[in-house]
Amino acid sequence: MTTNTVVQAAWGLLLAGLTGRDDVVFGATVSGRPADLDGVEHILGLFINTVAVRLRAHPARTVAELLTDLQRRQAALAEHHHVGLTRLQEIAHAAPLFDTLLVFENFPHRDALAAETYGGVRLRDVEVVDATHYPLSLNVFPGERLRLRLCHRPDAVDAERAAELLERFRAILVRISADPERPVAGIDVLTDGERRAVLEEWNATG
Repeated sequence: MTTNTVVQAAWGLLLAGLTGRDDVVFGATVSGRPADLDGVEHILGLFINTVAVRLRAHPARTVAELLTDLQRRQAALAEHHHVGLTRLQEIAHAAPLFDTLLVFENFPHRDALAAETYGGVRLRDVEVVDATHYPLSLNVFPGERLRLRLCHRPDAVDAERAAELLERFRAILVRISADPERPVAGIDVLTDGERRAVLEEWNATG
């Protein structure tokens, strides 16, 4: 199971829990380089694309089954990652398809890029600047520890709410990795503090 699949499942479960749905769609960025294009790995340019990811969080399924299904379906779609978002919206007869974005930053770290030589050219410094128009954009940076950054449009989500969403997402990641055999229904969006309040403080009956 890839880390990206686990992250996508956790984000989908967060959206499902917050919206009360078991079928959600969110956006994800992909490299967008068609594998069948000869020499594509040597072509300069930004091929990056945004695709729709659909998660069906049926309550009775186990987390492991959810992850397996998600990874299988994502792998089957990989050869179509170059299809533009506008075209996808035309096919689905829906626009927009989603209003949150997940970016899994699996390209080399800037220090690693700066240490390499490319055709005799060495990069002295690398700075990455990005922005999206979506109300919520989650950036995930893999490594020895996952680093998370949640970008939000202030007119849609304030800073306090964004911090709360990030904490909920972190809690879901911990829960699904701790016990992949638990049913999806057992993964809720409560933080540890909220869970204690519900089970111990509010429920402190004789």
